[in-house]
Amino acid sequence: LQPNKSQIEPRLSLETIRAIEYIRSNLSIQLTANEIADNLYVSKNTLAKNFRHEVGIPIGKYIDKQVFFEAEILLTKSSMSVGEISSALGFCDQFYFSRRFRQLFEETPLAYRKRVRAFTT
Repeated sequence: LQPNKSQIEPRLSLETIRAIEYIRSNLSIQLTANEIADNLYVSKNTLAKNFRHEVGIPIGKYIDKQVFFEAEILLTKSSMSVGEISSALGFCDQFYFSRRFRQLFEETPLAYRKRVRAFTT
């Protein structure tokens, strides 16, 4: 017996779906829950509570994960410099971006790019 699709996939409210779409189309480390709530015309507290309940992590952490996922893609699939990537993702400077990247991945962005590209070629 196969479970039906609704039993596998969690149901997200329209508000949470719209928040995720807003995050994807305005991806930046500087994006805040306040900005998202203002643009969706909802209460910040309600958005934060519902998002965490439905997605399983706070909205700020979700934004961080999406930013660094995009950073991984840009490092491996583009020829953009670390400075260009950090600027594109809303970081104040490439040194802060590199420091945050290193905290998460335990290597610098350039070392990550070199390792992944060597592995995939």
